[in-house]
Amino acid sequence: MKCTVVFSSQDIAGKNIVDKLIKLFSFEKKGDKWVKGELELIQVETKIVDAEHLYDKETDFLVFISKHRSETGKPCLTAHTPGNWGAAELGGKPKQVCPCFPSKMKIVLRELNSLNDLGWQVCAEVDHHGPLTKAPALFVEIGSTEKEWQNSRAGEIVASAVMKMLSSNEIFPAAFGIGGGHYAPSFTKIILEKEFAVGHMLPKYYIDEIDFECFRQGVEKSAEKTELALLDRKGMNKSQRDKVIEFLRILKLPYEKI
Repeated sequence: MKCTVVFSSQDIAGKNIVDKLIKLFSFEKKGDKWVKGELELIQVETKIVDAEHLYDKETDFLVFISKHRSETGKPCLTAHTPGNWGAAELGGKPKQVCPCFPSKMKIVLRELNSLNDLGWQVCAEVDHHGPLTKAPALFVEIGSTEKEWQNSRAGEIVASAVMKMLSSNEIFPAAFGIGGGHYAPSFTKIILEKEFAVGHMLPKYYIDEIDFECFRQGVEKSAEKTELALLDRKGMNKSQRDKVIEFLRILKLPYEKI
């Protein structure tokens, strides 16, 4: 499988992680990229969420390594599928998400959690921001301030977790997570403790406005067959739950409440 790891020249955390990838895993410089077998590291000059030129990139899997920023500034290691359930405020296209790769996301979060000796939070995030790509895509991030972005050990942890993910052939039952907030604690717990891999995650605050054509991407745009939906019972109200269940009925996708 050909895999492409992408970082931005403008991103401190991305450069930290790629420095560890090159040093720890013996990548070879070839022209304007670094190569190791079927894996390539490439740099973009734009902000990473604006790397729209990668839409048609010929690769089997795109991994974006970058910083995560939050208002709380809480140190964290995160992963998520890129895409927009609503407006495109940070790159990408409105109401379009990238194909997800649920098993890969599960593996990288599991490895981040296992290697995490910093005491930081490890969590999944719901789908958000750009760029939009044809190939399955995943963001793996260091958060949430410049202090963490430059942390050498955090760079090592993410680099090692990414390489473990890319070398693994493990496959898990794939699910579409629906409900809850941005940091998806219910789905993070499922990913780290249960058999399921959760790819796309649709938060509560987009359920009211989402239309069927956008919703169905959470089932259909995946590198792996989506086996079921997981509904966060406490993470949506009754009218939202009824709407979601009706969409799932049309798509003939089974669901479980968690």
